[in-house]
This record gives sequence, C-alpha cells and structure tokens, in this order.
Amino acid sequence: MVPGANKATLVASIMTHYGLDPNEPSDRSRVMLWDDTVSNLDDLGAVMPEAVRIAVPRHSQNADDGGCGITSTEIDAGWDSLQ
Repeated sequence: MVPGANKATLVASIMTHYGLDPNEPSDRSRVMLWDDTVSNLDDLGAVMPEAVRIAVPRHSQNADDGGCGITSTEIDAGWDSLQ
C-alpha cells in the first residue's frame, strides 16, 4: 500500500521483481488485483487488459482509513476467473 501511487506502475514493478515482463501479454495474464477503488482497476485494465481485476468493498467511505473490505467471496471470484 503506497498512498497516491499508481497501481499499474506498482504492479509492473512487482512483476519485474518476480521475473515477469509487464509488456508481455502472457505474463500480464498471470496478474490478479483486488482493489476497493474502481479507478485503480480501470487504470490497470488500460495498460494490462489481460490482468484479472476484482472490485472489493471498502471498509469506510474515507479512503484515508486504508484497508479494503475484501472477503472470501471476492478472493474466490478472482481464483474462479482463472478456470
């Protein structure tokens, strides 16, 4: 969690760290992002359309509170999308 950071840029950095190429569609298809901010999901989809993006509920309306309200329902939806 890096406040104010672009999630697509962060995902690309994480991919590179693990030896994946953020410019390679087959590597991007191995990415899954759960997020409580729709614009983060949209931003990632714009540069990595192959990535699985799952919207999750927010703990509160105040983004400064931090932490999404992810539940097993959203986690399962992400994994199920790979099948």
